[in-house]
Amino acid sequence: MRQVKSIELLNKLVTINNDRIKGYEVAITETHDEEVQSLFIDLASTSRHCRQLLIEEIQRLGGHATKESRLSGKIFRVWMDVKAALTGRDLRYVLDSCDFGEAFASSVYQNILTNKGHLLSSEQNDMIRGQYENLSSDRTRLTSMQKVFVLAQSVIVSAQQHIKEFKTPYRHDYD
Repeated sequence: MRQVKSIELLNKLVTINNDRIKGYEVAITETHDEEVQSLFIDLASTSRHCRQLLIEEIQRLGGHATKESRLSGKIFRVWMDVKAALTGRDLRYVLDSCDFGEAFASSVYQNILTNKGHLLSSEQNDMIRGQYENLSSDRTRLTSMQKVFVLAQSVIVSAQQHIKEFKTPYRHDYD
């Protein structure tokens, strides 16, 4: 029974990683910024590695790994496509959407470690904890990219205001 529960939990994490991979594949197409695309490629790579380790453990236990993603993940990716089309592929929206997905993935990992860890072996818990740390590191990188983008946007807005002020003719108020 414990083995069946372990396989179910590991498959839940496979599903989360499938969602991350597909989500970043969509996100890559939503931006033309090469640095952001490179980040998304790296984040998807993290999930490919995590998924592979999970699949190997499921198979070692005699189970079959899921190839599915969550329905809500599929709906979210469609919404991301629609929103990107409506916002003109706004990079801030894409980054915020990815952060939302990262928060969800982290919460699933954390929930399993905190509330279901007793159903897993110590080796499985260690593997999942390591993956959780990798996902947390990925989220930190994504958050840093968001902060850089927000800062860059504020610099651009400030520069545009200064240019506008510079182009405005100087008026003398004579009484």
